Amino acid sequence: DTTAWVIGKICEMHVRSVPSETFPSLVNTLTSKLLGETPRVASQACFGLHAIAAAFADDLNANDTNALSSYMPQLLQTLLQVADREDAVEGNLRVVAFEAVSMLIQVSAPDVRPILLQLLPAIIDRLSKTFDMPILSNDDKEHQEGLQGLLCGVIQVLCLKVPREDILPHADSIMTNILRVLQSKNATCHEEAFSATSAIADQLEGDFDKYMIALQPFLIMGLRNFEAYHVCVVAVGLVGDIARAIEGKLQPYCDDIMSALLQSLQNQSLHRSVKPPV
Repeated sequence: DTTAWVIGKICEMHVRSVPSETFPSLVNTLTSKLLGETPRVASQACFGLHAIAAAFADDLNANDTNALSSYMPQLLQTLLQVADREDAVEGNLRVVAFEAVSMLIQVSAPDVRPILLQLLPAIIDRLSKTFDMPILSNDDKEHQEGLQGLLCGVIQVLCLKVPREDILPHADSIMTNILRVLQSKNATCHEEAFSATSAIADQLEGDFDKYMIALQPFLIMGLRNFEAYHVCVVAVGLVGDIARAIEGKLQPYCDDIMSALLQSLQNQSLHRSVKPPV
């Protein structure tokens, strides 16, 4: 446990100093600790992989490949298996596994795109299956909504990374599932669902208009969610993204949106961080 923690810290602070000949054994060792170890150790291994991936953020657009490309299929597959572990709630394991997946997607080089194209429908399928999870207690409900938020987060980074023409065939199923997530009462997964919607609007541009009738009630609800102000901020950002995407086609929805925005400006108890974006 401690060794995995130290390696994670080295990756976080000094990953550029890891000798290139050590890199393969570092990645392979951390990957090997994901499934057979306790949740705490696996969690540290996820943290290490996340830190390694984050170091590649500066290299984006530099080349068609990077040092992670050859490991990407196994890393993504193994991290998703980690998220499915029975004990993934312990040690925050499921969350850090998905965070590592998202970071790997963000820093992936162009030669990994075929893998991302396979991953997108698999993640959408995972999201749709969450609605069939048996809910017998509050814990079950929290687990379901937490998982939905994490999957929406992965969909967001995939939509920003995959070209528009590859998103289009999946747009309907993504939005159908996101709208189902927005029907729940949980603010946390709403934040992630709105962020994923922003990414789709950015990609689809004018074509996003067809989802507006279904999305509008949830968007207004988000804009009026003064209690969960972090959701409110993301909803305000989403209005901006949709306006840029569909331009004048936003007009039929503007009265409701403007009314909600003005209400938020008039609200004395709304967190101060929301008003400048409004």
